[in-house]
Amino acid sequence: MRFTDCKYGVSVENGRIWLSLHKGGCCPDYRGDKGIHECTYALLPHNSGFGAEAVVQPAYELNIAPIVMPGRKDMESFVTVDVPNVIVEAVKPMEDGNGYAMRLYEAEGTSVRTKIHLTETGEKVMLTNLLEEEIETLPDEKEIALEFKPFEIKTICVSMNE
Repeated sequence: MRFTDCKYGVSVENGRIWLSLHKGGCCPDYRGDKGIHECTYALLPHNSGFGAEAVVQPAYELNIAPIVMPGRKDMESFVTVDVPNVIVEAVKPMEDGNGYAMRLYEAEGTSVRTKIHLTETGEKVMLTNLLEEEIETLPDEKEIALEFKPFEIKTICVSMNE
């Protein structure tokens, strides 16, 4: 498991940017902040406002190191989304072990319609809650149309056998 070492304490005042790399708290553990700390930070100047392409995607690229393995495999992406502000946050085995779950969220605070493209589906495709309890059965197709509210999280589960 990888945890981010990045800190998100930044403020701007009177033309100055202040970056807080370390918090000196002593509660609940007075020893919690002692020792050597390593931090990663980056400045990301951009001309546009906050958005998935300008801020969220570059932040993921900084925080999550790619996994590199020797070899070559030519294949399509497992899942793609046709708008930049809907992020595939996780793909994991379903809790019951009978398929996989994808967690997606809207990252810009806006309502959006999108299409999720899957390279393959299973026996059943479902929109579920965060506990993977079925809310709605979706068409078992490789393209799923969804609507997201601002910052909404959705879970899609693909069952491989019923």
